[in-house]
Amino acid sequence: MKVIVFVFVALLLFASIVWGQTNRRVEFRELGLSFQPPEGWRGGLDGEFYLLGHTSISGMLVLSENTSKNVEELKAVALKGISEEGIRLTPDGDFKIRGSDRVEGFYEGLFNGSQVRVFSIGLINRLGKGMNISIVAEKGKFGDVHISEAEKLAKSVSFFRKIESPDTKFWNKRIAGKQLKYLKVVTNSDSGSGSSGLSDTAIIKLYVNGTFYSYSSSSNGYWGAGGSDTRRVRGANEGTYRIYSVGNRSFLELRSGGRTVEFELSRSEKDHTLLNGDRFAVLDINRP
Repeated sequence: MKVIVFVFVALLLFASIVWGQTNRRVEFRELGLSFQPPEGWRGGLDGEFYLLGHTSISGMLVLSENTSKNVEELKAVALKGISEEGIRLTPDGDFKIRGSDRVEGFYEGLFNGSQVRVFSIGLINRLGKGMNISIVAEKGKFGDVHISEAEKLAKSVSFFRKIESPDTKFWNKRIAGKQLKYLKVVTNSDSGSGSSGLSDTAIIKLYVNGTFYSYSSSSNGYWGAGGSDTRRVRGANEGTYRIYSVGNRSFLELRSGGRTVEFELSRSEKDHTLLNGDRFAVLDINRP
């Protein structure tokens, strides 16, 4: 399910989260925020998002993170609107800046085949990740009650310095400042026609300052009585990285040029480091 927010990103895949509910208050320790859903709203994690529904109020509350550093930046992103598969939303009027840490406004448009109206509030977190609160309902059913419920949730939000989980600390110690290398070579030989080979190499250097450099190379070759042919594809990239955990799962996130690539981190029975199930050697970062 897509989410209607200022920044079209996933709340729970862009940060490590350890959360719990005590007296209905929800705490995201590694995001550095907590909130309390208004009375009657229930929900939880749904894949990438935190979704809340109500038994008698139509629509949905959708929560997400934002990484904007100031309200001017957040407003500029909001005014771009949202255009994704099945979703076409444009701002309905200007987005307003409320103080030094809040932006709010309305969207209207198409959402999964329905004409909807959306009220969104973006909150800046000076200590870390900010929070977006959006409430969406069919246009004919949207009313003041929706604005009021979003306001209630916004007033309950508290920000604090994030606390890393033990899993995040483990992976930071294991791979930050190191080089991760993947190598796969496959050869096939047929005495009647020739031989073929496949080679894949991937290197990710994770510098201690939070930046990364990656390199990949792939080649396919054929050698036989009729001749030979080799095709190679190479690529390089650089940007910033983050290690985080969601529940009992940990991830390596690479960001570059507005794009994000994520790998799930795990260990084999022999304690090898796995990225999306593929074994990577953990090496000195300066190793050729």
